[in-house]
Amino acid sequence: MAAARILWPVLLLVPCGIAAEYARAANVRLDMQNALDAAARQLIHEAEVLDQLTLERRAREFFRANFYGLGVTWVEEVTVEKDPANRTLTVSASGRVETGMLGLFRYETMPVTAATRVSWAM
Repeated sequence: MAAARILWPVLLLVPCGIAAEYARAANVRLDMQNALDAAARQLIHEAEVLDQLTLERRAREFFRANFYGLGVTWVEEVTVEKDPANRTLTVSASGRVETGMLGLFRYETMPVTAATRVSWAM
């Protein structure tokens, strides 16, 4: 009986902690998506004339200017794919969020990704 009294708070707090970490990762992903949308909207004005390397550099600059990244361990990459035939630009980013409660189960980080696609007119 004494063991049950000791264990019930742990059994209640672990799922709540895991849910809080997933919620935090979802918020980071939403912030990442908003920063990507802003970067893509800026890049679309010059996508037709810039080469691939310049587009990727500018995308990283715009993304870093708009992404606060609270709780993000690191952003692994920001990529740009330009399709001149369809006049589309795809900007994506991926990163990892540190975990606390999931670290007890050997998951120290959680992957987070986001992408956006925009098109331009003639």
